[in-house]
Amino acid sequence: MDAVKYIKEFNRMVQLRENGYCKILCNNCPISKAMDEINGKYDGCTGFMRLYPEKAVEIVEQWAKDHPRKTSEDRICPLLQCKCIKEKCEFYIESGCVAEHIFNLAVTMAKMG
Repeated sequence: MDAVKYIKEFNRMVQLRENGYCKILCNNCPISKAMDEINGKYDGCTGFMRLYPEKAVEIVEQWAKDHPRKTSEDRICPLLQCKCIKEKCEFYIESGCVAEHIFNLAVTMAKMG
């Protein structure tokens, strides 16, 4: 896992807010739990990352594997009751699933205000 991916997945894991604080509580954070297991005390996730960088990467990698990112197809296709398999999906076009294109367009429009 490269540094950029690590930071992105860590931020997703802790549900980092715009204000820089985690949305999840420390006692629910896999890194905090590992810190407690290793030395019996909580010293913050940044402290853990400084002391045990390899273990921190391992934890975030495992968390990311256990919690794959949801694609727009994962969110939209169940509503359309399609499988987004080229041969089977009536919403599939050459550039991909129409549901994904619609979702991405909606997200872009929402960001524009």
